[in-house]
Amino acid sequence: MRITLAILCLAALAGCATASDVTSTQSGHLAVTARGNLNSEFVSWTSVRNTALDQAKAYCAAQGKQARPVDTSTDGMMRITSDHVTVVFDCE
Repeated sequence: MRITLAILCLAALAGCATASDVTSTQSGHLAVTARGNLNSEFVSWTSVRNTALDQAKAYCAAQGKQARPVDTSTDGMMRITSDHVTVVFDCE
């Protein structure tokens, strides 16, 4: 019963963040930004960051490479505005 409840909770939170397309930065790295959806009551910073990291990993995997995070920055405060997390990374 507990496992089923945990799976349902994770599924409910899974759609709480969306990621942008990958872009190039002026410093030669790549970047992706994820944000918490405004229609969600609760979006954890970790969930938003993981969405950005998953997008970075998928982008690099499509090239047969692995993502190496370089920097992470946050804009927004949970429950006041939607969180925006930007992950700067390289594909190696």
